[in-house]
Amino acid sequence: MSVPGIGRWLDFLVPGKNGGVRLVEAKASRTPTPDMAASMRRLADAIGKRRGTGRPVEMFLVHRPARGGVKSRALAPGVQALAWEEFVAAVLP
Repeated sequence: MSVPGIGRWLDFLVPGKNGGVRLVEAKASRTPTPDMAASMRRLADAIGKRRGTGRPVEMFLVHRPARGGVKSRALAPGVQALAWEEFVAAVLP
């Protein structure tokens, strides 16, 4: 989906808890980098300015599993990087 005013694409926008929203960016990479989350973070900032702080915005960068088994979730401020299997099991149920 193209996001007006942000000029970037976001793969999924999913309803979250308590009226919040989940922003999901999907990448084919096995090694996500912080710059992959830049447009998602800009969108989250824009949503926060419009909606106020009462409704949470969660951000996820979903990727292919790493070969080396590295399981760090922190990617950028407020953004979790998860292998797609982990995302499906932990976040979507």
